Amino acid sequence: MTSMPQCCKFCGEFQDKVYSISGKDKRFPALFKAWRYRKQDAKQYERWKGIVGKENMPKDLDSFQDLKYNKNKKAEFSVFVHYKYARETGDLSAFVGFTLYAKGKSDVTINPDTGELIQCNKISK
Repeated sequence: MTSMPQCCKFCGEFQDKVYSISGKDKRFPALFKAWRYRKQDAKQYERWKGIVGKENMPKDLDSFQDLKYNKNKKAEFSVFVHYKYARETGDLSAFVGFTLYAKGKSDVTINPDTGELIQCNKISK
């Protein structure tokens, strides 16, 4: 990780952050995806924040992209997507935060190979 005293507006967004250039290091988000989808992800981040509430979202756009593109967090992102959908459709009360939802979800089944949601039973309102 390097820092440059003066850099362009584009590079400034990525300064002091760690990315996987090849996308193969699962500890870090892939640089190409983070760069290519930055504006689209920023819009999605703001939209989802309005649905699930700021307190249930990752703290900033970088954390959101890390959750979305980091292969080690694929299962967690799948649960988050389902949580957002349940809040959006009204199947889940606004009083159920993501942390509680994710912790107490013994009825959420994630495919260990793909990280995709297989089954999720409704939580009552």
